[in-house]
Formats: sequence, C-alpha cells, structure tokens
Amino acid sequence: MGEILTHETQLHGYKAENKMNGKKVTSAEQDHEALKSQDKSHKGYQKYDSTRKELESIDNNYKKSFDEAEKDAKRNY
Repeated sequence: MGEILTHETQLHGYKAENKMNGKKVTSAEQDHEALKSQDKSHKGYQKYDSTRKELESIDNNYKKSFDEAEKDAKRNY
C-alpha cells in the first residue's frame, strides 16, 4: 500500500497543480520511464525516491514492497 500511494501521489501527483493551471506536464509513460531508469532529474521521481527513503527509515518492511515495485517497473515499462 505504501508504494502504491507513493507512486500515485509523488511520481504522478506532483504535477496536479500545473495540470489544473493548464501547464504542460509529463505523461504517465514518461513518469514510468523515469521510475524504470531512476531518473533523478525527473521531479516526480525525486519526490518518489525521497518518500521511499523516508518510509524505509520508519519501517524496513516498506523496502520489500518498493523493491518488488522496482522489479515490476523494469519488466513492465
């Protein structure tokens, strides 16, 4: 659950304000490519990675779900 919420709110959700204001935003495909390649220049990935590290520092069980999601991203995107 932690990875799913982080994925949706940080990887994709960071751009909601820009989208509401009519600004051009990255596509979900670009977001997923950034996740797959761990692109630290992608703002959504930066937020995703920061949240991931914070959650893992609270409870190491989060690491398992994030690691599994990383494997899925490399297979699916």
